[in-house]
Order: sequence, then structure tokens, then C-alpha cells
Amino acid sequence: MTPQTALEQVLPSSDASEDTQALLREIRDNTAAHASAARRQLLLSRINTLLLTVMTVAVLVFVGVLMPRISVTLNNANRVLADMETVTKELTEADLAGILRNVNQLVLQGEESLAQALTDVQEALEMIQQLDIATLNEAIQGLYDVVHPLSSLFGR
Repeated sequence: MTPQTALEQVLPSSDASEDTQALLREIRDNTAAHASAARRQLLLSRINTLLLTVMTVAVLVFVGVLMPRISVTLNNANRVLADMETVTKELTEADLAGILRNVNQLVLQGEESLAQALTDVQEALEMIQQLDIATLNEAIQGLYDVVHPLSSLFGR
């Protein structure tokens, strides 16, 4: 039943005054506008509910999936920072000047050892150069001449 028909049933057009009919039409128009606004409000409420549901699902996914990964990453970062603090403390406590002095002494000892080794090698080369190769060959031949008959005696 439309508002126009309801109006005609309540007040037939011949009995009603013009003012009353105008007021009833205004009430009918206001009621129609109110119904339209209520439908619009219902639509907006449904959209709002849908958006809140999507947002809730997104938060739950974030909490369920990303938070454990973030927690592991933060734990690893804390361990790295603790290790860095330990290393920093050890470096602070280390006697770097003493260590460098020891390294310098080691290098100096290495240089001295190398210099001594080179000196020894040079002396050995000089001794080898002083050998008379011809005399050495004659001595070897003489030794061979003596040992060869003995070796044939023993069957070799």
C-alpha cells in the first residue's frame, strides 16, 4: 500500500481540508526521505562491517605469520649486540700496546734469524766454492780403485 492510498483511506479528498492534506503529504515525504536515509545508513553500516572484518583478518595474519619472524629476527639482533658488547669489552681490556710491542719484537727476531740464515748460507757457498773439484774427483777415483777389488772379492 502506497502512502498516497493510505492518505486517501484516512481522509477522503472531499472531507479533508487543504491544510491537513498538505501536512499529510509533508509527513509522507519526510517518511520516504527517512526510509531512504535508513537504507543508505544500512548500506554504509554493512560496508563498515566488511572493512572492519578485512582489517581484523589482516591483523590476525600479521600476528600469526609475521610476529614469530620478527621475534626471531629481534632475538638474533640481541645476540649479535651482546656478542659485540663482549668483543668491545675484550678489546678495551686488551693490552694493545703490549701486543704491538710483542709483534715488533717477533718481527725483529725474525729479521735477525733471517740475517743469520743468509750469513750461514753465504758461508756455505764460499766453502763450496773453495773446494777443489779436480782434487775431489781424484780422491773419489782413488777410493773407487781401492774398493773395487774388494767388492769383487765379496762377489758384488
